[in-house]
Amino acid sequence: RKASALLARTVMSAVNAVGSDAHVFGLVPTPVLAFGTRSRSCIAGFSVTASHNPAEFSGVKVFNYNGMELPKTDEERIERAMGVDVMKPSGKFGELVPDEGVVDDYIQAVVSRHPRATQRLRIAVDCGSGPGGLVTPRILESLGHHVIPVNAQVSWRFPARPPEPTATNLADFAKMVPMLGVDFALAHDGDADRLVMVDPFGNVVPDSILTILA
Repeated sequence: RKASALLARTVMSAVNAVGSDAHVFGLVPTPVLAFGTRSRSCIAGFSVTASHNPAEFSGVKVFNYNGMELPKTDEERIERAMGVDVMKPSGKFGELVPDEGVVDDYIQAVVSRHPRATQRLRIAVDCGSGPGGLVTPRILESLGHHVIPVNAQVSWRFPARPPEPTATNLADFAKMVPMLGVDFALAHDGDADRLVMVDPFGNVVPDSILTILA
């Protein structure tokens, strides 16, 4: 998002101001942030994202030490706390810890959980101009499939389509799918924590079917 870099620096500065170190993962999908929070034994994780919302929005998702998004009640407590001055600066500042290896660790962790494909499939992936393009094609290729990335250039402008992967927003991609000759296709939202499937004939598969498969 246009404001994401500024917002991320604000979050990191707040973490440092209370004496804590901040692991900096850089531009990653939200699931990678959740994974990194747990694998790096962090007490909390902050994903600067507006998920499927329009390009002009930005925000922050907070994860606990298990890499799970906070329940609504905890989010409401944080929002109430932001209305008053409750921050207690530390006597010393924390440090920024660059951690660009989290993406490779995430991919390795996902791939290690699944056997390599015995049948090589052709799969198209509409990354929606989000950071999913940095991860999902690599995972599928590592599992032995032929991947056709679409809209894999990362851009806060979301030039190809709006970030939410609705049937309406995926209409152009769905028309393309039969011409690509793929076994099936996938599409992400803006921060790649949602996944939509498109069948070989260009039909957007209902979420209920993905739930059954999962």
